[in-house]
Amino acid sequence: MNVGRFTSLVSVAVLVAALFMPHQVAGGHIAGTRGSDTTGSWTEFRGNLNNTGYSTSTVPQTNNFFLNSSVSADWTFHSSPVISTGILYFGSDDSKVYAVNIGTGEESWNYTTQRDVWASPLVVSSTVYVGSMDWNMYALDRFDGSLRWFFTANESIVSSAKYVDGTLVFAAQDGYVYFVNATTGLQTQSPFVTGGQIWGTPAVVDGTVIIGSNDGNVSRFRLSDRSVVWNYTLSPDPMGFVKYSSAAVYGGRVFIGSDDTYAYSFDLETGALAWRFKTGNYVFATPGVHAGRVFIHSTDGNLYAIPVDDPNGDGEITSNEIIWQFHTGDGGSGEGGSSPAIADGKVLVATRNGPLYCINETTGQKVWNFSTDLVYPTSFSSPAVADGMVFVGLSGGFMYGFAPSAPGMTVTIAPATNVIEGQRAMEIIFNVSLSGLPVEGAFVSFAVTAGTLSQGGASTLADGQQRVKYLAPKVYENTTVKITATATKYGMADASASVLITVIPAQDYGTDSGSAFSIDNYSLLLTVIAILAVANIVVYAAVVLKIRRRSRT
Repeated sequence: MNVGRFTSLVSVAVLVAALFMPHQVAGGHIAGTRGSDTTGSWTEFRGNLNNTGYSTSTVPQTNNFFLNSSVSADWTFHSSPVISTGILYFGSDDSKVYAVNIGTGEESWNYTTQRDVWASPLVVSSTVYVGSMDWNMYALDRFDGSLRWFFTANESIVSSAKYVDGTLVFAAQDGYVYFVNATTGLQTQSPFVTGGQIWGTPAVVDGTVIIGSNDGNVSRFRLSDRSVVWNYTLSPDPMGFVKYSSAAVYGGRVFIGSDDTYAYSFDLETGALAWRFKTGNYVFATPGVHAGRVFIHSTDGNLYAIPVDDPNGDGEITSNEIIWQFHTGDGGSGEGGSSPAIADGKVLVATRNGPLYCINETTGQKVWNFSTDLVYPTSFSSPAVADGMVFVGLSGGFMYGFAPSAPGMTVTIAPATNVIEGQRAMEIIFNVSLSGLPVEGAFVSFAVTAGTLSQGGASTLADGQQRVKYLAPKVYENTTVKITATATKYGMADASASVLITVIPAQDYGTDSGSAFSIDNYSLLLTVIAILAVANIVVYAAVVLKIRRRSRT
């Protein structure tokens, strides 16, 4: 239950502990950890400590996607992505943690664990924290993915971690909520113990933690000493337990889903039941909350918008009190679809059936949707929203990004020289980049006004280059040739560039070179031929004269 495997790594981490200013949770007081229910970034599960899924970012008005990074081929994403400084971080069912450059779609690094990674990463400063079903919580270098430390729980870790004043707070399927120093990986205090498995992620507010567990309990306890503030036990129904859903906190209320098909609301201070809302199937997703509305995605195939406060105060949200209902088609008894993200007056939700929906927050009308062409799509990832972009894993190993407009590539053309003789061949290099980084897999097509290229088009390699041979045409006088390249990559705006090359008549290949015939080019040869001809005539005349003289005698 500790990190004793890599002593040397821990020792190094201890030496730099001062940089992180770790907070050791002490008894007798409530730590200053006021949770926020909003975010301008998205560096943790659900975007903020309160798990509301609300972002102040804008959202694209159309389903214009610019990123379709296939780093985890044919695998499913349970992990939802997070974003930090232009890099997308997420786990995969192929047991890896990935870092992908948003600008290029290229993988920056990956780290292999021993089992599936369902948790969302947490990015704090230069470290990425992520749990794995191999029972370990990993601390990885944000820039190269190298291991800093790991902490071993008693069972699989599906919960994402929260960061509170130098301490990581996360749960495991052993029913424990753990407190681990973010720098050293050592426990700061003993765990908070529940009576059932925990699949969800803690919500943190006002120095307390709120967590649901598989024994049917929703608990709020103090970070300082793990003392219970309140505990609510769901009905004794065999399905009356909290499995995948995490608690969301907003406006003095706690919201959570349950396997008994209900979504619940509790008073944050007292734990008293405020209301419950019955859906047609399990509620595995974490509720999204904003502007007086709670968004519940149920495996009955519907996304519901219901009021934060019960309209008539009877403790039940009924069908006639629903603000709106949107059919996602995300039915079935599996883990269910995504938790909703809310931003810019829109609600974003992904489904196991493949589509990502963008829905008007007020009216419940579809703004746009995006579907993959996979035959058997399966998605469990929830959207992340930041910097005007939306990111979500939509099965088949594809992580998609949506933006107001696709970022464009840049093409440059580098000929060996700008002047070439006719019928000579030269190498031309086409460089494709995006934000200064090479773009692999962009298709470059070529066009020329004269002459031929050795190929009509090809995809760039890892260095973003494509090299071809250009054969200059026959010319009889100087000719200007224009070479144009167009780069295309799925999800990125096309780019074009051109270069001008002067082709001159060849001087040393005669008519075969295509240059005009001139007798001046052969004057020396003609002189030599003439001298030889005269010499031959003189010799011939001399021989004939000598023969005649002999015949006379």
